[in-house]
Amino acid sequence: MDIDKTPLIFVRDLKKEYFEIPNTVYFPFSPVQKSNKGGKYLEINFRKKDSICYIKHKTKNLWLYYKNGKAIFKPLHCKKTGFYYEQPTVCWIQYLKEPTFMIYKPIGYGKKEVHYLVYNETDKTFNIRWSKFINEGTVFSFNKVIWSTYLSETVDTPITFG
Repeated sequence: MDIDKTPLIFVRDLKKEYFEIPNTVYFPFSPVQKSNKGGKYLEINFRKKDSICYIKHKTKNLWLYYKNGKAIFKPLHCKKTGFYYEQPTVCWIQYLKEPTFMIYKPIGYGKKEVHYLVYNETDKTFNIRWSKFINEGTVFSFNKVIWSTYLSETVDTPITFG
């Protein structure tokens, strides 16, 4: 399952990032400053093998929670002081071969049992559940490097000796 084709994003933290480094950061006239107005959630970098994440809906502000043995999407619950009294599900990423990975979550502290994320998609909806069997878990893939785009950007110039 290609992760870019799903309505899910994998984020690092529950707090939004309000800083953005501009393209001209190395010039003296362009300091780093607060520039994203609404802030954004930092996404997981699969190429750097980030291992812990939260799952969020791409277009809605809904987060994946584990309640009464079921996976449900709910808004983020927090008090005004910033203390999160009901935290979304912390998910772990198990990388398989280079562009593939699975999502799992431990069941309880100090226990060896884990549950694997099972993602199913129909025409207009998707369904998420947890399974204790690894062979039922969904194998996701992230984008591979498309070398043709990088190779087309380089221009070979012939070397001439004068």
